[in-house]
Amino acid sequence: MHKRFSLKKRIVVAGAGVGLLAGAGAAYAYFTSTGTGSGDVTVGTATDWAVTVAAPTGGPLMPGSGSETVGYTVTNNGTSAQMLAAVKTTLDTDTNGNVMNANGHAVNGCLASWFTVTDAHPTPNQSVAADGGTYQSSATVTLNEQSPAVDQNACQGATPTLTVSAS
Repeated sequence: MHKRFSLKKRIVVAGAGVGLLAGAGAAYAYFTSTGTGSGDVTVGTATDWAVTVAAPTGGPLMPGSGSETVGYTVTNNGTSAQMLAAVKTTLDTDTNGNVMNANGHAVNGCLASWFTVTDAHPTPNQSVAADGGTYQSSATVTLNEQSPAVDQNACQGATPTLTVSAS
């Protein structure tokens, strides 16, 4: 015996099929549009390095003998890590090339060209941590004997000023 669907059931089933097809069609019908937005970001700034120079060790400097080593510390007081690319150590001079004493006066006749300053690590290329991170190194200073013999008496008792610059 075959059961027949009533007319009412056939209409419901047919309506459901049409509804499914219509729903499927709606899934493919849409509008497109575009939009943009913008916002500002903040780029920080580098903080100047703090450089401290220790008292020299070794010495005394004499023409052609003796050297002094000067330790230094470069400190990052900024709030983010910074790249320490280079350190430059030089003796302070006046416009005539005379070395400057620690008291800020030129030592006339004591030429900076007679000295050699050798930095242990002039190009550290090192990231230094934020909030007090440090980099430490040293420089060695020598007083070279001049040839032919040159009177270097002007340098006796001098205290040349060494400057350490970090970048």
